[in-house]
Parts: sequence; C-alpha cells; structure tokens
Amino acid sequence: MIVDSIAHADRYAGLPAAFQTAFAFLSRTDLADLPCGRVDLDNGVFANVQRYVPPADKQYEQHFAYADVQFVIAGSERLVEAPIDAARYREAGAAEDCALTDDADGAPTTVSLSAGDFCIVWPGEAHKPGLSDGAYAGEVRKIVVKVPVA
Repeated sequence: MIVDSIAHADRYAGLPAAFQTAFAFLSRTDLADLPCGRVDLDNGVFANVQRYVPPADKQYEQHFAYADVQFVIAGSERLVEAPIDAARYREAGAAEDCALTDDADGAPTTVSLSAGDFCIVWPGEAHKPGLSDGAYAGEVRKIVVKVPVA
C-alpha cells in the first residue's frame, strides 16, 4: 500500500505508464465538477467518481487484475487494509474483479485520507475503503481509479 498526497505524484514516476495516466487524471483541477459514474482513460485505466456518506464498517474487498488508486476530492475517510490469501477468493471474484470477505490473514492497517490524498491498494491487499473517520460527518466526494496490473 502507498499513501500520499497527489501533490507528490512525481515521486512515483517510476511506476508503469498506467499509473501515470491515473496521476495525470487525479491532478486535474475540475474533479469536483465531474458527475458520478465511470470515466474511461488511456492504458486500460478507468475511474469511478463517487459520492457517499461513509458507514462505520463494511466487508473487505479483494481485487485480482486491478490496483485501486483511492483518491478523496472532498471530505475525509478511513481505509483499512489487511493481507489476504488471494487464491482463496480468486474464483469467486473473477467475473467482477472483486470478492468480499469479513476475514483477513493478518493484522489490519488503518489510514486516514483527506481531500487531496490518495492510497494505492494492490491485489493481495484486502481493503475496506470509504469508512467513517469519526471526524467528518458529511458527504464524501471520491474517485477510485482502477489500474490494470495483471
């Protein structure tokens, strides 16, 4: 997992071109004006623009073919990440590139994300994004960029 501010995206210039596509998109100044839904980008990358009120808890998500670049436009949230044996869930989640579970294989790590922060979650890192951080009670505006890695 990588957690940083989009202002530091140049630190990750060594990542593959698909990540550079994601960072260029997330560096735009008009993100708050985008309607909710899917935005197709280059290099097999796409973004999901979202609005929601964060719940207190939910299940872990596990992806196999895509890394998530979770980016907060407005508000704040908590993201919990934990290692998981992807082989246990690959078949169940193959069609949608997403399997859900309540279980993790190791100790979880919790990060807080505020406007302008991003978190890269790799396949093999189960995660619960979009959780209430207890500090912000309003609607969160967020983009999840899906970057192919498999």
